[in-house]
Amino acid sequence: MTSKQDIIEKVYFNEAGYGSKQSTLKESREKDKTITMSDIDIFFRKNVEQKKQLRGSNSFVNPYPYYEFQVDLFFINDLEKQNNKVGMILIDTCSRYMVVIPIKSKGDGDVAAGLIEGLNKFDKKPQIIFSDDKKALSTDAIQKYLKEQNIYHHITRGHANFSERAIRSFKNMLYKRIDNDIKKNSKKTILWTDNIFQILLTYNNHLQHSSIGMKPKEALKSENHLKANR
Repeated sequence: MTSKQDIIEKVYFNEAGYGSKQSTLKESREKDKTITMSDIDIFFRKNVEQKKQLRGSNSFVNPYPYYEFQVDLFFINDLEKQNNKVGMILIDTCSRYMVVIPIKSKGDGDVAAGLIEGLNKFDKKPQIIFSDDKKALSTDAIQKYLKEQNIYHHITRGHANFSERAIRSFKNMLYKRIDNDIKKNSKKTILWTDNIFQILLTYNNHLQHSSIGMKPKEALKSENHLKANR
C-alpha cells in the first residue's frame, strides 16, 4: 500500500505541483481522503522548508507547542563518582519547555528508555521529533515505538540547533550550582543529577525567554500559543 508521504511527494513534485500547503492537501486528498494537514506539514518540514534554510541556520518557525521536539544527548565527563554520565534533553521548539533525563549510557536500551521517559514527562506527545544522526536515536526499537505513537522522526546531518542551545543553557546553570556546592562541601560527592529538578523549575517556570516573550510553562497554555509563535 502506498504511504501518505509517498502520495504527497508525488503530488508536490509533479510537473504541475510545487504548490502551497493548501493546494497540495487538496490534490493529495483526491488520492487518499485520510490525508490531513498534519501529514502535509510533516512533508513540507522534511522536504520543502528545511531546504530553504541557509547552511547552519534554523529558520523554521514551529506553528504551536507539541508540534516538534528536538532531542539530543550530552555528557558529563569532568565530574568523578557519578551514577550517570549521560543526559538526554528534549525541548519543545515553540514553547522552549525543556525536560532532562539522566541515563546510564548511550547504549541503545538506555537511550530508548530515556526517550520514552522524557516524552512521558510532557502533557502531550509531539508530531515530530527532530534530532541529529546519532545511531542511538535511530535504532529499530525507537523507530518502532515512534511509529506506534504516530510521531515522525526527522534526522538531520547538520545540527539540532534548539537542543544544542538548550544543552548549553542547562550546563551553564548546572556548573554554577556545582561550583557553589563544591565550595561549601569540598569533601562531599556532588551528583549533577541532584540539580536537575531545581534547574528545570527555574528554566521552565521562572525564566522569561526573550525569543518568545514569556516563560516556557506559560507558552504551553493554549491561550498563549499565538504569542509564543512570533
